[in-house]
Amino acid sequence: MTDPMMLDSRRLRNFVVAAESDTLSRAAQNLFLTQQALSASVRQLERELNTPLFDRSHRHWVLTESGKVLYEGAKAILAGNAALVRSVQSVATGRPTPFVVGHSPAISGEEVYRLLRPIIAAEPEQPITVRQLFPGDLREELLSNDIDVALRRGVDAPEALMSSVFAYHELRLAVHVEHPLAGERQIAAQALATTPIVVWAPERHSFYTDLLV
Repeated sequence: MTDPMMLDSRRLRNFVVAAESDTLSRAAQNLFLTQQALSASVRQLERELNTPLFDRSHRHWVLTESGKVLYEGAKAILAGNAALVRSVQSVATGRPTPFVVGHSPAISGEEVYRLLRPIIAAEPEQPITVRQLFPGDLREELLSNDIDVALRRGVDAPEALMSSVFAYHELRLAVHVEHPLAGERQIAAQALATTPIVVWAPERHSFYTDLLV
């Protein structure tokens, strides 16, 4: 009997492709399998986990709650497998694997370079690739192991991920030329206590917004 703690990576990949495809036939085509082989693979996985992963009462397969949990975890496991393969190949060839940094458009390329400059100086042999991504794509890119770290302006970490504050930056304010604060080069946060302000993002979506609120 298969140990449920040791899930077969091929079945996990089949399951993930099935979950991301419109139809079973499309998933089978993408995997170069017959529909019968793919269906058998998913059913074997369901037997190993002793729970249905798809609700088959609909026209298209729909993930059950158990299936949704497995889907999120399976993507991380498969990404980890791919990262391990790249690490082994990197050691075998003697060429370090590029470290890929993704960042949202809210952070400029110049800002990213300033943040990474100490790392570049400390590890000159380590290749670093920087990619700009839409905020909504950062989570999927991390889970698929296409990027190693994501930089964004925000507070809450997306589901299934952890976050940490990497750097603080001064907040730029725009005021009328006749405003009492217009002549100040630097303004402490408490100086804004009696000044009406407008912020651009809802709470928990921007560190700047939350700082001011």
